[in-house]
Amino acid sequence: MRWKRIAKIAAGVLGFVVVLIGAAAAGGYYFLTSADFRSRVESEAIAYSGRKTKIEKISIDRGAIAHVHRCSTRRSRCSTSRARWRCRARS
Repeated sequence: MRWKRIAKIAAGVLGFVVVLIGAAAAGGYYFLTSADFRSRVESEAIAYSGRKTKIEKISIDRGAIAHVHRCSTRRSRCSTSRARWRCRARS
């Protein structure tokens, strides 16, 4: 009887931890794909390069290791003498 009660408590705690980890993963995914995160990344890129940078979309490949991809990044102040492909980076 005593081991049965301990097993129920352990199962409840383990279930709670699994739900908590799932909620944290979902919250992280929604934050990384939000406009707020995208604007933070853009402002860091502007501060680093000194050029206005626009990121259209951020996507995440889920798996054993998560990979974050940025799509259609555009930099401003590209000289007209330069090739157009230098002004746009696609991932």
